[in-house]
Amino acid sequence: MDGLGFDIKEIYDESLIDPKEQEKMQEQFDKKSIDEILAAYEMKIVDIKEKFRTSSESVGIQGGEGINELLDSFEESPDIGVPLNSEMLTSIFRGSRKKKFYLRSSITGGGKTRNMVADACRLSATELYDPKKKEWVSNPWSESSTVISTEMMAEELQSLALAYISGVEEKKILRNTINEQEKQLVRKAAKVLQESNIWFEHLPDFNIQEIERTIEKNVIKNNVEYVYFDYIHSSVTIFSEMSKKSGVNLREDQILLLMSDKLKGLCNKYDVYMMSATQLNGDWKEAWLKGQVIDASYLRGSKAIADKTDAAMIILPLSKKEKDAIDPILKEGFYPEPNFVTHVFKNRGNEYDKVKVFSHINMGNMRIKDCFTTNLDNELITVEKLNIKAG
Repeated sequence: MDGLGFDIKEIYDESLIDPKEQEKMQEQFDKKSIDEILAAYEMKIVDIKEKFRTSSESVGIQGGEGINELLDSFEESPDIGVPLNSEMLTSIFRGSRKKKFYLRSSITGGGKTRNMVADACRLSATELYDPKKKEWVSNPWSESSTVISTEMMAEELQSLALAYISGVEEKKILRNTINEQEKQLVRKAAKVLQESNIWFEHLPDFNIQEIERTIEKNVIKNNVEYVYFDYIHSSVTIFSEMSKKSGVNLREDQILLLMSDKLKGLCNKYDVYMMSATQLNGDWKEAWLKGQVIDASYLRGSKAIADKTDAAMIILPLSKKEKDAIDPILKEGFYPEPNFVTHVFKNRGNEYDKVKVFSHINMGNMRIKDCFTTNLDNELITVEKLNIKAG
């Protein structure tokens, strides 16, 4: 080691003059094996690598380091996020939490983007119309959110938002078949939307850099903390970008996995919550008709997409098999009856996993009424309601 230029004084110090110190050093040295000597130098190299590591996210600590501060932080602010547009899903996932990446997939026309717009409005609209009370209610949440759409234009997102905020079905707004009372509600909703911290983005032919640039812009310029990217799919630009970077032609499943990994990385980098989605593959319908378990196997492109998420679910219409199975529960009386089922198949760090949430969703205005939750065998389970109050 000395010949290679390493400092060996800590192990064998030739500069010692005192005979007793020389004898003590020699005795300690003689007890060391070659492996122990090499280990001492390897530890120095590890320390250097740790100090000058290339990955800024890599970090290691002793298990109890900062533990009291962590407990203090939980007492001051529990690890709970803001609400989703579903009370039961809010309880199951502990809300929409920052630095977490959720996936909510569905079939074509299954309401992926519509649900995201509703989630954004639930957090960011300054007021919402309550049809039961027949009055406008102030929204205690005033978060900043952005919906990044790859297909729907901004005006299409706006009409969805108006429907959710006002409670007036979108088709009536688009066809101008609203009555005078509904017209007043929609005009009021338009004013609310103008005053709310909701931002819409349209990225028709996107790549990873464009997605990050859009998120960064909204975080810095609009103070956005909640991001909804309507769904993970490949594009011509994505294929070109990934192939150029890797030097090889990647398969679609590999590209979708890399996209999912990048989105999770952006959550951490910008300290935001992110919701995204995927389409389903061609096998979902047979499984749905047979009442089989719906999970990551039915994500289009690659089931590994869900590996990078903190929570993952698939939302589908209520099947006949499911309706027959839950008939004893329905006899207890639910109005309106459920018409959609959210199949939760991943829920990292939470109590409820592999469950089904039965809800009635008005696809016209995206107002949701949760009915009940079951296990995978359609047996009723109790989900404790999580009452999140705005700070």
